[in-house]
Amino acid sequence: MFWREALLCLSILFVAGSAVAQQTEAQCYGKTLFEQGKDKADRNPSKAAASMKQACDCGFPEGCTMLGAYLEEGRGVKKDAQEAIRKYQRGCDLDYNWGCYKVASSYGRGITGEKDLPRAKQIYERLCGKKYGRGCVTLGYMYGHGEVGPVNRDKERKYTRLACDYGVYKACDYLARKYEEDSQDPQHFEKKVAILEQACKAKHPNSCAMLAEHYRTEPHVDWGRYEKYVTLICEMGIASGCISSAAIYEYRDDMGVVARYYRRACKLGGGRLGCKMAEQLCSLGCRQGQAAPGALDRLWNFFNGFELLLGE
Repeated sequence: MFWREALLCLSILFVAGSAVAQQTEAQCYGKTLFEQGKDKADRNPSKAAASMKQACDCGFPEGCTMLGAYLEEGRGVKKDAQEAIRKYQRGCDLDYNWGCYKVASSYGRGITGEKDLPRAKQIYERLCGKKYGRGCVTLGYMYGHGEVGPVNRDKERKYTRLACDYGVYKACDYLARKYEEDSQDPQHFEKKVAILEQACKAKHPNSCAMLAEHYRTEPHVDWGRYEKYVTLICEMGIASGCISSAAIYEYRDDMGVVARYYRRACKLGGGRLGCKMAEQLCSLGCRQGQAAPGALDRLWNFFNGFELLLGE
């Protein structure tokens, strides 16, 4: 009797293991089809959509969600909003958060006709509970714009803060601006700086730019911290940070360092300013330590690069 039960258990485990192996193999094949579809997206949308459908049939959730987007937009396939939602839902059922988000977004935007904001809210709440930041930030937006009842600033901030903590760093920037506007809170500047520092440490350049801007304006002027953040921005590959770093060293008459920063800005696509300055400095023999005329005036002009960055 014992051996019969043992053999039965082993046979069940073998069958279950085979099913898992087949599922994993199908998903791997689905991923291959999905990548093939991405490669064809621009050149042949209809073939890309077909590859996405095959990937979805193999149980690959990204394929289902992408196919939903093709159906919603009518790209490579006949436009079909209802079927799009079904494909988004299929991706969601396969535990793909972006698929769930697209389901909620479809209801929130009313792609089949009427909006269903309560239903969208429920899905966003579930996503936020799973620490999916996009769900939190959209939920915060809904509370902040009165889409789920009266405007509720406390819940707007609560969910926007969660989104920031879960890695949606534009949410950090948005919340920082809200803190700055809240002059009734005696700690509003401290809160603004703290949340921007959190995002800047995570290599979000816009947050670093906002900190640099904060420390160059009254009453918070701190040139040491300003330099720290523009240097970080340059290290992240943002040309405006390199140009502003160059301006600092130009004011210090350290033209060798200035030239290096301008050259880097030029390589990063800093436009005529970075490239032209690099060219002029090298033609003037920048390593001789001679400061170019009007260095201090240009220091302030370079902040235009930051304003462009902050406007993104």
